[in-house]
Amino acid sequence: MSLGIRSIQINISVAQCMQQNLKEAILPILQKYHIPTSMIVLELTESTAINAPALMEHHMKELGDAGISFAMDDYGTGNANCSYLMRFPFQEVKMDRDMTLAYFNNETARIVIENEIRTMQKLGIPMVVEGVEKLEQSEEMERLGVEYIQGYYYGKPLPEMECLRYIRNFNSAPEDYGR
Repeated sequence: MSLGIRSIQINISVAQCMQQNLKEAILPILQKYHIPTSMIVLELTESTAINAPALMEHHMKELGDAGISFAMDDYGTGNANCSYLMRFPFQEVKMDRDMTLAYFNNETARIVIENEIRTMQKLGIPMVVEGVEKLEQSEEMERLGVEYIQGYYYGKPLPEMECLRYIRNFNSAPEDYGR
């Protein structure tokens, strides 16, 4: 049964990235459970890339060649996000929740974030905005052309069985279900 899942996002820790055999740790699990590599997006934070940039490039090349995508998580919280976008082949950027909150509370943040969104659009890198908790926030991000929006406005973390039930109901409901 298909649940209509676009991708499976997996956070990768610094310790996991330091493993020489990351590909050998991930691919057999995907094969065992018949999960296409094209559904997998590994989320990496700036601190992950800082610790071993050459090893990270190696992992991203190997896993990317196998069909796995990468997202820069917590975008906007570190000092070198732009340089990491230029160095590493990220297919997605996830703007940190604190940046989202700042957008709605600070004019300087609003200007910076609008420019970041436009930059991602020009680069063809989809942006996920985290931390959206209100309809007005969602509508504003949609107005700016943000591709993906997540946060408590759409749903809170759920135990496995509740999550499956939610997905089944969501897939059989009208398009505006969950808003």
